Amino acid sequence: MATVSSHYLLKHYKSLLRLDLPAEPLLEAVSGCETDMYDPIRRYDCNELMDMLKKAEEISGDPSIAFRCGLSAHAEQFVDYAYAMKICKNIRQLYGITHRFSKLTHELGYFTHEVEGKESRIEWVTDNRCAEGWRLATDLALASVIKIGIFIRMIHLVPVYSVEVRHTNDSYKALYENAFGCDIIFGAPHDKIVTDVAFLDHTLPDYNPELLEILVGDMDARLKAMDQPATTENQVKATLERVLGDEAPTIQTVMKYMNLPERTLRRRLAQNETTFTKALREVRIKRYRFLRNEGKYSDAQITAMLGYAEQSAFIRAR
Repeated sequence: MATVSSHYLLKHYKSLLRLDLPAEPLLEAVSGCETDMYDPIRRYDCNELMDMLKKAEEISGDPSIAFRCGLSAHAEQFVDYAYAMKICKNIRQLYGITHRFSKLTHELGYFTHEVEGKESRIEWVTDNRCAEGWRLATDLALASVIKIGIFIRMIHLVPVYSVEVRHTNDSYKALYENAFGCDIIFGAPHDKIVTDVAFLDHTLPDYNPELLEILVGDMDARLKAMDQPATTENQVKATLERVLGDEAPTIQTVMKYMNLPERTLRRRLAQNETTFTKALREVRIKRYRFLRNEGKYSDAQITAMLGYAEQSAFIRAR
């Protein structure tokens, strides 16, 4: 069964809310409730995401809603591999990251690229042969490359020659053409973006090799963990990574998302030979490394983002 991560589903659910879609009917399209989407270990059937997008299309009456959802979505956290894509050196490296780690967030399909002469051909590949039935997933995927594509097209003047789409719904062709700045071919044999080969190697604006190295190591570890039984320690750390910076990183917060009483949670952590305090400290130290290497915040700001009242408290905890 092909799946998507809870974070990937939550990211696009929030994107649909930003597009003024009502929450209740969207949640009816997936199993569980909104809180369940904060469970970092949980995976959803790809069809649940598709059902949510179909419901959004039905409510809005807008066939372009999945494409606009993809344009509106953004990598909110370091746990999202799309964040690593933002800080790659160039498109060539970006698609290597995508191919290697896309399973962490979804199994809808993947991007490949090949060079032929002076053309770079980026193709969206999926096992689903029904172009019309998979239209919403294709729109979502192609929209995900837009922001980087616009930067290269506008700043480096590298043309996008054409975009080919397998599905035949061209009612929002103007939206596609405005986003990619080129002609769009609907009903094509493949989902493909054709650009000048120079598109692959221009340095991206947020390139950060130090942070990328840290994130790739973290994603490698999470990819290996997907094939292993989830431990309570890993679930607690993943939950803390999800909420850190948005909610108080307390055991009560973790209890809420893991739906466990405190005594049970502490006992299971003890069985993993750790404690909540130790798990929280390790998550905070890892997040500190991310934020320091991102280079956007002072130590005082990072201290506050990690949930400490004073910088001296974090220094003692380290």
